[in-house]
Amino acid sequence: MARQGVQKKPIDIVLDAQLSMASARALKERLLYGLKQGSKVRLQGELVERIDTACAQVLASFFRTAQQEGRPVAWLGVSLPLERALNRAGLADLLEPRERQ
Repeated sequence: MARQGVQKKPIDIVLDAQLSMASARALKERLLYGLKQGSKVRLQGELVERIDTACAQVLASFFRTAQQEGRPVAWLGVSLPLERALNRAGLADLLEPRERQ
């Protein structure tokens, strides 16, 4: 029997340095796995050097799904290239909320 009131540990997902079309499927699977764990998902994006449109769309879809399911998502860190790419794609709203480590 599960104990009530016990929160699950957050799931931390470290994003790869190169997020290209070739890695979009793997990124999607990692993000969905995090959602399936039923706890808060924290994204570590400080290592991202490059992200293309396909992966930006995967992130946007992930955030929408998390919101629809009532699952909290936060950034532990965001690299400047990631921030710039999401801003250019009109997805700046994905950059919040951020957590301190």
